[in-house]
Amino acid sequence: MLRQTRWTILIALCMLTLVLAACAQTAAPAGDAEEAPAAAEGDSAEVAEDVTTEEDMSTGMSADASPYINLCEGEPVDGGSITLAIADDAMVGRNWLSRGSTNESFLFSQLTDLSIEDAETIEPDVATSWEISEDGLTYTYTLRDDVLWHDGEPLTSEDVKYTIEIFAHPDSGATVRSVLPLDAIVGYDEFSAGEADEITGVTTPSPTEVVIALKAPRADFLYGMGGMNLQAKHIWEGIPFAEMQESPYAREQVVGSGPFKMGEFEPDQYYILEAFDDYYKGRPHLDQLIFRIGLTSVASWMPGLEAGEIQVGSMVNGLDRERVEADDSLTVVGAPLPGAMSIWPNHTKFTDKRILQAMMYAIDREAITEGIYGPGQALPYDYDNVDPNHNWISPNLNDYTYDPDMARQLLEEAGWDFDQTVQFITYYQTELDRNIVAAMQQFWA
Repeated sequence: MLRQTRWTILIALCMLTLVLAACAQTAAPAGDAEEAPAAAEGDSAEVAEDVTTEEDMSTGMSADASPYINLCEGEPVDGGSITLAIADDAMVGRNWLSRGSTNESFLFSQLTDLSIEDAETIEPDVATSWEISEDGLTYTYTLRDDVLWHDGEPLTSEDVKYTIEIFAHPDSGATVRSVLPLDAIVGYDEFSAGEADEITGVTTPSPTEVVIALKAPRADFLYGMGGMNLQAKHIWEGIPFAEMQESPYAREQVVGSGPFKMGEFEPDQYYILEAFDDYYKGRPHLDQLIFRIGLTSVASWMPGLEAGEIQVGSMVNGLDRERVEADDSLTVVGAPLPGAMSIWPNHTKFTDKRILQAMMYAIDREAITEGIYGPGQALPYDYDNVDPNHNWISPNLNDYTYDPDMARQLLEEAGWDFDQTVQFITYYQTELDRNIVAAMQQFWA
Protein backbone atom coordinates (compact mmCIF):
# COMPACT_ATOMS: atom_id res chain seq x y z
CA MET A 1 0.00 0.00 0.00
CA LEU A 2 2.81 2.39 0.86
CA ARG A 3 4.45 1.72 -2.51
CA GLN A 4 1.64 3.46 -4.31
CA THR A 5 1.86 7.12 -5.29
CA ARG A 6 -0.16 8.43 -2.41
CA TRP A 7 0.52 11.12 0.17
CA THR A 8 -1.52 11.06 3.34
CA ILE A 9 -1.95 14.69 4.30
CA LEU A 10 -3.97 14.20 7.46
CA ILE A 11 -4.67 11.13 9.52
CA ALA A 12 -6.37 11.51 12.88
CA LEU A 13 -7.10 8.89 15.50
CA CYS A 14 -10.63 9.92 16.40
CA MET A 15 -13.15 8.87 18.99
CA LEU A 16 -16.01 7.63 16.86
CA THR A 17 -19.34 6.87 18.50
CA LEU A 18 -22.14 4.58 17.51
CA VAL A 19 -25.68 4.11 18.70
CA LEU A 20 -27.35 0.83 17.84
CA ALA A 21 -30.94 -0.34 17.70
CA ALA A 22 -32.81 -3.63 17.38
CA CYS A 23 -30.38 -5.93 19.14
CA ALA A 24 -32.54 -7.97 21.46
CA GLN A 25 -35.65 -7.73 19.35
CA THR A 26 -36.65 -7.21 15.75
CA ALA A 27 -36.22 -3.67 14.55
CA ALA A 28 -39.41 -1.85 13.76
CA PRO A 29 -39.75 -1.45 9.98
CA ALA A 30 -38.69 1.97 8.81
CA GLY A 31 -41.98 2.57 7.08
CA ASP A 32 -42.69 2.90 3.40
CA ALA A 33 -39.35 3.43 1.71
CA GLU A 34 -40.92 5.82 -0.77
CA GLU A 35 -41.50 8.25 2.08
CA ALA A 36 -37.79 8.58 2.77
CA PRO A 37 -36.98 12.29 2.58
CA ALA A 38 -34.28 13.78 0.45
CA ALA A 39 -30.69 14.09 1.59
CA ALA A 40 -29.62 16.87 3.92
CA GLU A 41 -26.34 18.73 4.17
CA GLY A 42 -23.90 18.49 7.06
CA ASP A 43 -21.62 16.12 9.03
CA SER A 44 -21.64 12.33 9.53
CA ALA A 45 -22.28 10.08 12.51
CA GLU A 46 -23.01 6.50 13.33
CA VAL A 47 -25.97 6.50 15.67
CA ALA A 48 -29.28 4.74 16.22
CA GLU A 49 -32.41 4.85 18.32
CA ASP A 50 -32.12 2.85 21.55
CA VAL A 51 -34.19 -0.27 22.11
CA THR A 52 -35.97 -0.73 25.41
CA THR A 53 -34.44 -3.51 27.48
CA GLU A 54 -34.27 -4.24 31.20
CA GLU A 55 -30.52 -3.78 31.29
CA ASP A 56 -28.38 -0.80 30.36
CA MET A 57 -26.62 -1.75 27.12
CA SER A 58 -24.27 1.24 26.98
CA THR A 59 -20.62 0.33 26.96
CA GLY A 60 -17.21 1.93 26.89
CA MET A 61 -14.64 0.40 24.58
CA SER A 62 -10.94 0.39 25.25
CA ALA A 63 -8.45 1.45 22.62
CA ASP A 64 -7.50 -2.18 21.95
CA ALA A 65 -11.07 -3.43 21.66
CA SER A 66 -12.37 -5.29 18.66
CA PRO A 67 -13.50 -2.96 15.84
CA TYR A 68 -16.78 -4.89 15.76
CA ILE A 69 -19.40 -3.64 18.21
CA ASN A 70 -21.86 -6.18 19.62
CA LEU A 71 -24.36 -5.12 22.24
CA CYS A 72 -26.81 -7.93 21.59
CA GLU A 73 -27.78 -10.29 24.37
CA GLY A 74 -29.37 -13.66 23.71
CA GLU A 75 -30.18 -15.16 20.34
CA PRO A 76 -30.68 -12.88 17.31
CA VAL A 77 -34.19 -12.51 15.95
CA ASP A 78 -34.95 -13.01 12.27
CA GLY A 79 -36.86 -10.50 10.19
CA GLY A 80 -37.43 -6.77 10.18
CA SER A 81 -35.43 -3.88 8.82
CA ILE A 82 -33.36 -0.96 10.01
CA THR A 83 -32.91 2.47 8.49
CA LEU A 84 -29.46 4.03 8.46
CA ALA A 85 -28.46 7.63 7.88
CA ILE A 86 -25.25 8.05 5.90
CA ALA A 87 -23.27 10.95 4.49
CA ASP A 88 -22.11 8.98 1.48
CA ASP A 89 -23.65 9.72 -1.89
CA ALA A 90 -22.25 6.49 -3.30
CA MET A 91 -25.20 6.07 -5.64
CA VAL A 92 -24.76 9.53 -7.13
CA GLY A 93 -21.43 10.37 -8.73
CA ARG A 94 -19.66 7.39 -7.12
CA ASN A 95 -20.09 3.69 -7.55
CA TRP A 96 -19.19 0.27 -6.20
CA LEU A 97 -15.87 0.27 -8.08
CA SER A 98 -14.82 3.20 -5.90
CA ARG A 99 -12.91 2.76 -2.71
CA GLY A 100 -14.77 3.40 0.51
CA SER A 101 -18.34 2.95 -0.63
CA THR A 102 -20.36 2.78 2.57
CA ASN A 103 -22.02 -0.55 1.92
CA GLU A 104 -19.42 -2.57 0.05
CA SER A 105 -19.13 -5.06 2.92
CA PHE A 106 -22.84 -5.85 2.62
CA LEU A 107 -22.87 -6.27 -1.14
CA PHE A 108 -19.54 -7.90 -1.90
CA SER A 109 -17.31 -10.75 -0.80
CA GLN A 110 -13.53 -10.76 -0.65
CA LEU A 111 -10.88 -13.45 -0.88
CA THR A 112 -10.01 -13.11 2.80
CA ASP A 113 -11.32 -11.36 5.89
CA LEU A 114 -9.84 -9.98 9.10
CA SER A 115 -10.39 -11.47 12.54
CA ILE A 116 -13.02 -9.77 14.70
CA GLU A 117 -10.65 -10.18 17.63
CA ASP A 118 -7.72 -8.08 16.51
CA ALA A 119 -8.45 -6.86 12.95
CA GLU A 120 -4.97 -8.02 11.93
CA THR A 121 -5.22 -11.81 11.68
CA ILE A 122 -6.18 -12.85 8.15
CA GLU A 123 -9.02 -15.37 7.98
CA PRO A 124 -10.80 -17.21 5.14
CA ASP A 125 -13.70 -15.74 3.23
CA VAL A 126 -14.27 -16.86 -0.37
CA ALA A 127 -10.78 -18.35 -0.20
CA THR A 128 -10.83 -21.26 2.24
CA SER A 129 -7.05 -21.52 2.30
CA TRP A 130 -3.90 -20.20 0.64
CA GLU A 131 -0.32 -21.28 0.20
CA ILE A 132 2.75 -19.11 -0.31
CA SER A 133 5.81 -20.57 -1.98
CA GLU A 134 9.10 -20.59 -0.08
CA ASP A 135 10.52 -17.87 -2.31
CA GLY A 136 7.44 -15.67 -1.75
CA LEU A 137 6.71 -15.45 -5.47
CA THR A 138 3.65 -17.68 -5.83
CA TYR A 139 0.31 -17.41 -4.01
CA THR A 140 -2.20 -20.23 -4.47
CA TYR A 141 -5.77 -19.61 -3.28
CA THR A 142 -8.33 -22.40 -2.87
CA LEU A 143 -11.90 -21.11 -3.19
CA ARG A 144 -15.22 -22.23 -1.76
CA ASP A 145 -17.44 -24.08 -4.24
CA ASP A 146 -20.76 -22.85 -2.84
CA VAL A 147 -20.57 -19.10 -3.46
CA LEU A 148 -23.30 -17.63 -5.66
CA TRP A 149 -23.66 -14.22 -7.22
CA HIS A 150 -26.88 -12.36 -6.49
CA ASP A 151 -28.24 -13.44 -9.88
CA GLY A 152 -27.68 -17.12 -9.01
CA GLU A 153 -24.55 -17.75 -11.08
CA PRO A 154 -21.64 -19.52 -9.30
CA LEU A 155 -18.53 -17.59 -8.31
CA THR A 156 -15.37 -19.19 -9.72
CA SER A 157 -11.67 -18.54 -10.10
CA GLU A 158 -12.38 -16.83 -13.44
CA ASP A 159 -14.27 -14.13 -11.52
CA VAL A 160 -11.27 -13.57 -9.28
CA LYS A 161 -8.93 -13.21 -12.26
CA TYR A 162 -11.29 -10.83 -14.03
CA THR A 163 -11.74 -8.80 -10.84
CA ILE A 164 -7.98 -8.30 -10.67
CA GLU A 165 -7.99 -7.16 -14.30
CA ILE A 166 -10.85 -4.72 -13.69
CA PHE A 167 -9.00 -3.06 -10.85
CA ALA A 168 -5.69 -3.14 -12.71
CA HIS A 169 -6.98 -1.50 -15.88
CA PRO A 170 -6.56 2.30 -15.85
CA ASP A 171 -9.70 2.87 -17.93
CA SER A 172 -12.03 1.19 -15.43
CA GLY A 173 -11.81 4.17 -13.09
CA ALA A 174 -11.72 1.84 -10.09
CA THR A 175 -10.12 4.07 -7.46
CA VAL A 176 -9.22 1.17 -5.18
CA ARG A 177 -6.61 0.05 -7.73
CA SER A 178 -4.27 2.59 -6.18
CA VAL A 179 -4.14 0.78 -2.83
CA LEU A 180 -4.27 -2.85 -3.96
CA PRO A 181 -0.87 -4.56 -4.39
CA LEU A 182 -1.65 -5.47 -8.00
CA ASP A 183 1.51 -3.89 -9.37
CA ALA A 184 3.47 -6.76 -7.80
CA ILE A 185 1.84 -9.32 -10.12
CA VAL A 186 3.65 -10.66 -13.18
CA GLY A 187 2.07 -9.14 -16.30
CA TYR A 188 0.49 -6.20 -14.48
CA ASP A 189 2.67 -3.61 -16.21
CA GLU A 190 1.93 -4.91 -19.70
CA PHE A 191 -1.82 -5.18 -19.05
CA SER A 192 -2.19 -1.76 -17.44
CA ALA A 193 -0.21 -0.22 -20.32
CA GLY A 194 -2.56 -1.77 -22.88
CA GLU A 195 0.14 -4.06 -24.27
CA ALA A 196 -1.57 -7.32 -23.20
CA ASP A 197 -5.13 -8.62 -23.12
CA GLU A 198 -4.77 -10.30 -19.74
CA ILE A 199 -2.57 -10.41 -16.66
CA THR A 200 -0.41 -13.44 -17.36
CA GLY A 201 0.62 -13.82 -13.73
CA VAL A 202 -2.90 -14.84 -12.71
CA THR A 203 -3.92 -18.35 -13.73
CA THR A 204 -6.95 -20.51 -12.94
CA PRO A 205 -6.09 -24.24 -13.01
CA SER A 206 -9.61 -25.10 -11.82
CA PRO A 207 -12.85 -23.30 -10.90
CA THR A 208 -11.76 -23.30 -7.26
CA GLU A 209 -8.06 -22.50 -7.63
CA VAL A 210 -6.30 -19.21 -8.36
CA VAL A 211 -2.52 -19.00 -8.73
CA ILE A 212 -0.84 -15.59 -8.65
CA ALA A 213 2.81 -15.09 -9.61
CA LEU A 214 4.69 -12.07 -8.29
CA LYS A 215 7.64 -10.21 -9.80
CA ALA A 216 9.29 -9.97 -6.37
CA PRO A 217 8.27 -10.84 -2.81
CA ARG A 218 5.69 -8.43 -1.40
CA ALA A 219 5.20 -8.48 2.37
CA ASP A 220 1.70 -6.98 2.32
CA PHE A 221 0.35 -8.93 -0.66
CA LEU A 222 -1.93 -11.34 1.22
CA TYR A 223 -3.26 -8.58 3.44
CA GLY A 224 -3.74 -6.13 0.59
CA MET A 225 -5.60 -8.57 -1.66
CA GLY A 226 -8.19 -9.00 1.07
CA GLY A 227 -9.46 -5.50 0.36
CA MET A 228 -10.58 -6.34 -3.18
CA ASN A 229 -14.34 -6.62 -3.73
CA LEU A 230 -14.90 -9.57 -6.05
CA GLN A 231 -16.76 -8.76 -9.28
CA ALA A 232 -18.81 -11.01 -11.55
CA LYS A 233 -17.08 -11.70 -14.88
CA HIS A 234 -20.32 -12.64 -16.64
CA ILE A 235 -21.71 -9.20 -15.75
CA TRP A 236 -18.71 -7.08 -16.70
CA GLU A 237 -16.89 -8.84 -19.54
CA GLY A 238 -19.11 -7.41 -22.27
CA ILE A 239 -18.66 -3.83 -21.06
CA PRO A 240 -15.57 -1.86 -22.16
CA PHE A 241 -13.37 -0.86 -19.23
CA ALA A 242 -13.83 2.82 -20.07
CA GLU A 243 -17.63 2.48 -19.78
CA MET A 244 -17.75 0.58 -16.48
CA GLN A 245 -18.11 3.69 -14.31
CA GLU A 246 -21.29 4.68 -16.13
CA SER A 247 -22.80 1.21 -16.23
CA PRO A 248 -25.94 0.57 -14.13
CA TYR A 249 -24.05 -2.42 -12.71
CA ALA A 250 -21.74 0.07 -11.00
CA ARG A 251 -24.64 1.69 -9.16
CA GLU A 252 -28.29 0.73 -9.02
CA GLN A 253 -28.02 -2.77 -10.54
CA VAL A 254 -24.91 -3.97 -8.72
CA VAL A 255 -24.42 -7.74 -8.62
CA GLY A 256 -22.27 -8.97 -5.76
CA SER A 257 -21.99 -12.09 -3.63
CA GLY A 258 -22.29 -10.54 -0.17
CA PRO A 259 -25.01 -11.06 2.45
CA PHE A 260 -27.30 -8.40 0.95
CA LYS A 261 -28.30 -7.66 -2.63
CA MET A 262 -29.35 -4.42 -4.26
CA GLY A 263 -33.04 -3.58 -3.98
CA GLU A 264 -34.96 -0.38 -4.58
CA PHE A 265 -32.94 2.69 -5.46
CA GLU A 266 -33.98 6.35 -5.48
CA PRO A 267 -31.16 8.74 -6.50
CA ASP A 268 -30.20 11.33 -3.89
CA GLN A 269 -32.72 9.92 -1.42
CA TYR A 270 -32.32 6.28 -0.42
CA TYR A 271 -31.55 2.75 -1.48
CA ILE A 272 -32.56 -0.59 0.00
CA LEU A 273 -30.46 -3.71 0.40
CA GLU A 274 -32.38 -6.99 0.59
CA ALA A 275 -31.20 -10.10 2.43
CA PHE A 276 -29.63 -12.63 0.05
CA ASP A 277 -31.25 -15.99 0.77
CA ASP A 278 -28.41 -17.98 -0.80
CA TYR A 279 -25.52 -16.24 0.95
CA TYR A 280 -22.83 -18.86 1.54
CA LYS A 281 -22.43 -18.02 5.23
CA GLY A 282 -26.16 -18.12 5.88
CA ARG A 283 -29.02 -15.71 5.29
CA PRO A 284 -28.76 -12.46 7.28
CA HIS A 285 -31.14 -12.08 10.21
CA LEU A 286 -32.47 -8.74 8.95
CA ASP A 287 -34.68 -8.63 5.86
CA GLN A 288 -33.67 -5.14 4.76
CA LEU A 289 -31.14 -2.38 5.27
CA ILE A 290 -32.54 1.00 4.23
CA PHE A 291 -29.92 3.68 3.61
CA ARG A 292 -30.92 7.32 3.65
CA ILE A 293 -28.43 9.26 1.54
CA GLY A 294 -26.77 12.52 2.48
CA LEU A 295 -27.67 12.89 6.17
CA THR A 296 -24.32 14.40 6.96
CA SER A 297 -24.73 16.07 10.36
CA VAL A 298 -26.20 15.38 13.77
CA ALA A 299 -28.74 18.10 13.01
CA SER A 300 -29.83 16.30 9.85
CA TRP A 301 -30.41 12.84 11.32
CA MET A 302 -31.35 13.60 14.93
CA PRO A 303 -34.99 14.47 14.09
CA GLY A 304 -35.30 11.13 12.30
CA LEU A 305 -33.98 9.32 15.36
CA GLU A 306 -36.38 11.14 17.64
CA ALA A 307 -39.30 10.31 15.35
CA GLY A 308 -38.31 6.64 15.09
CA GLU A 309 -37.73 6.91 11.35
CA ILE A 310 -33.99 6.17 11.62
CA GLN A 311 -32.27 3.58 13.79
CA VAL A 312 -28.62 3.99 12.77
CA GLY A 313 -26.67 7.06 11.78
CA SER A 314 -23.01 7.70 11.07
CA MET A 315 -19.85 8.60 12.97
CA VAL A 316 -20.02 11.34 15.57
CA ASN A 317 -17.03 13.60 16.05
CA GLY A 318 -15.99 14.95 19.41
CA LEU A 319 -17.81 18.26 19.02
CA ASP A 320 -21.18 16.52 18.62
CA ARG A 321 -20.68 13.67 21.03
CA GLU A 322 -21.87 15.49 24.14
CA ARG A 323 -25.08 16.48 22.40
CA VAL A 324 -25.83 12.90 21.40
CA GLU A 325 -24.92 11.45 24.78
CA ALA A 326 -27.27 13.90 26.49
CA ASP A 327 -30.24 12.15 24.87
CA ASP A 328 -31.32 9.34 27.21
CA SER A 329 -33.18 7.58 24.39
CA LEU A 330 -29.90 6.85 22.60
CA THR A 331 -27.22 4.30 23.39
CA VAL A 332 -23.79 5.58 22.43
CA VAL A 333 -20.75 3.36 22.09
CA GLY A 334 -17.38 4.06 20.60
CA ALA A 335 -13.73 3.29 20.25
CA PRO A 336 -10.67 5.12 18.93
CA LEU A 337 -10.53 4.40 15.21
CA PRO A 338 -8.11 5.60 12.55
CA GLY A 339 -9.36 7.73 9.72
CA ALA A 340 -7.50 9.37 6.87
CA MET A 341 -7.84 12.25 4.48
CA SER A 342 -5.42 11.76 1.63
CA ILE A 343 -4.48 13.33 -1.66
CA TRP A 344 -3.54 11.27 -4.70
CA PRO A 345 -0.93 13.34 -6.57
CA ASN A 346 -1.26 11.73 -9.99
CA HIS A 347 -0.42 14.94 -11.86
CA THR A 348 2.92 15.92 -13.31
CA LYS A 349 2.97 18.96 -11.02
CA PHE A 350 3.76 16.62 -8.13
CA THR A 351 6.49 14.43 -9.58
CA ASP A 352 9.13 16.16 -7.44
CA LYS A 353 8.88 14.65 -3.96
CA ARG A 354 10.04 17.94 -2.42
CA ILE A 355 6.67 19.41 -3.39
CA LEU A 356 4.86 16.62 -1.55
CA GLN A 357 7.11 17.07 1.46
CA ALA A 358 6.39 20.79 1.43
CA MET A 359 2.66 20.11 1.43
CA MET A 360 3.11 18.00 4.54
CA TYR A 361 5.24 20.57 6.36
CA ALA A 362 2.76 23.33 5.46
CA ILE A 363 -0.17 21.79 7.37
CA ASP A 364 -0.54 22.18 11.13
CA ARG A 365 -2.27 18.89 11.89
CA GLU A 366 -2.32 19.55 15.62
CA ALA A 367 -4.23 22.79 15.06
CA ILE A 368 -6.72 20.97 12.85
CA THR A 369 -7.34 18.16 15.31
CA GLU A 370 -7.75 20.55 18.24
CA GLY A 371 -9.82 23.16 16.42
CA ILE A 372 -12.06 20.96 14.30
CA TYR A 373 -12.31 17.62 16.10
CA GLY A 374 -12.21 19.22 19.54
CA PRO A 375 -9.67 19.06 22.39
CA GLY A 376 -8.58 15.51 23.14
CA GLN A 377 -10.77 13.98 20.44
CA ALA A 378 -8.12 13.21 17.82
CA LEU A 379 -4.40 12.53 17.53
CA PRO A 380 -2.56 13.71 14.41
CA TYR A 381 -0.29 11.30 12.63
CA ASP A 382 1.20 11.11 9.24
CA TYR A 383 1.24 7.78 7.46
CA ASP A 384 -1.45 5.53 6.08
CA ASN A 385 -4.82 4.63 7.52
CA VAL A 386 -3.64 2.60 10.51
CA ASP A 387 -3.07 3.12 14.21
CA PRO A 388 0.21 5.02 14.77
CA ASN A 389 1.12 2.40 17.37
CA HIS A 390 0.69 -0.42 14.85
CA ASN A 391 3.66 -2.76 14.64
CA TRP A 392 3.94 -2.05 10.91
CA ILE A 393 4.92 1.58 11.49
CA SER A 394 8.65 2.29 11.53
CA PRO A 395 9.83 4.54 14.39
CA ASN A 396 12.28 6.15 11.97
CA LEU A 397 9.73 7.88 9.74
CA ASN A 398 9.66 11.66 9.54
CA ASP A 399 6.65 13.04 11.43
CA TYR A 400 6.57 16.24 9.34
CA THR A 401 6.01 18.61 12.25
CA TYR A 402 4.43 21.87 11.11
CA ASP A 403 7.19 24.00 9.59
CA PRO A 404 6.00 26.59 7.03
CA ASP A 405 9.54 27.90 6.52
CA MET A 406 10.76 24.44 5.54
CA ALA A 407 7.75 24.08 3.25
CA ARG A 408 8.60 27.29 1.40
CA GLN A 409 12.28 26.34 1.17
CA LEU A 410 11.45 22.98 -0.40
CA LEU A 411 9.06 24.59 -2.88
CA GLU A 412 11.70 27.13 -3.89
CA GLU A 413 14.26 24.35 -4.36
CA ALA A 414 11.78 22.47 -6.55
CA GLY A 415 11.16 25.56 -8.69
CA TRP A 416 7.51 25.83 -7.71
CA ASP A 417 5.50 28.61 -9.37
CA PHE A 418 3.87 30.39 -6.41
CA ASP A 419 1.50 32.31 -8.71
CA GLN A 420 -0.21 29.23 -10.12
CA THR A 421 -3.59 27.90 -8.97
CA VAL A 422 -3.96 24.21 -8.16
CA GLN A 423 -7.38 22.56 -7.97
CA PHE A 424 -8.16 19.33 -6.12
CA ILE A 425 -11.21 17.16 -6.71
CA THR A 426 -12.67 15.78 -3.48
CA TYR A 427 -15.45 13.32 -2.68
CA TYR A 428 -15.44 14.00 1.08
CA GLN A 429 -19.03 14.80 2.04
CA THR A 430 -19.43 15.60 5.71
CA GLU A 431 -19.38 19.01 7.34
CA LEU A 432 -16.38 17.87 9.37
CA ASP A 433 -14.53 16.86 6.21
CA ARG A 434 -15.35 20.12 4.48
CA ASN A 435 -13.98 22.05 7.45
CA ILE A 436 -10.75 20.06 7.27
CA VAL A 437 -10.45 20.65 3.53
CA ALA A 438 -10.99 24.38 4.10
CA ALA A 439 -8.25 24.39 6.75
CA MET A 440 -5.86 22.57 4.41
CA GLN A 441 -6.64 25.12 1.72
CA GLN A 442 -5.75 27.97 4.08
CA PHE A 443 -2.48 26.34 5.12
CA TRP A 444 -1.51 25.85 1.48
CA ALA A 445 -2.53 29.35 0.37
